[in-house]
Parts: sequence; C-alpha cells; structure tokens
Amino acid sequence: MADTVTLIIAGTESTISAEELTIERIIAEAHSLDYQEFSVFCNDKEIEKPDEFQVIPGATYIIASPADALDPNDIQYDEIEEDEPTT
Repeated sequence: MADTVTLIIAGTESTISAEELTIERIIAEAHSLDYQEFSVFCNDKEIEKPDEFQVIPGATYIIASPADALDPNDIQYDEIEEDEPTT
C-alpha cells in the first residue's frame, strides 16, 4: 500500500498518494478555486516558503485562502472532565 496524505481545500477532504502531492499540485488546486493568495499548512503548521515544503506521509495538508486561514493558536479546546472511578 502506498503512503498517503490528506489534502483539505475549501472544506473538501481528499486522501491522495504522497507521491501526487507537489508544489505544482498545490498551486493548481488553489488556482482552481480562484485563490490568488493562499496559505498551506501541514499538520497545523504553516509552510511559509516553497523551499520549506516536504511531503510527510500520513500528514494533513490544508490549503486556505486568506479569508479562511485560521491561526492554530486561536483555537480553543474544551477539556472533558472524567468521572472519578468508584470502588
């Protein structure tokens, strides 16, 4: 079985072969949605320059327009309190 990555753009999630994910593919996907400017995230970390891009099998890549981009530091998670076990 080939290594895969998850690609998310405009709310659509796809699983593709890691070999298929290239800078050219990312640019084509972004331009297909008329994104002239966009950000790319790998596992919630922004890839700031094309030369920093590397394919990591099993990773999740998100292509976001500036209007849709989220700062991962702004996301808040709720802690779920577990009941204490009784004996």
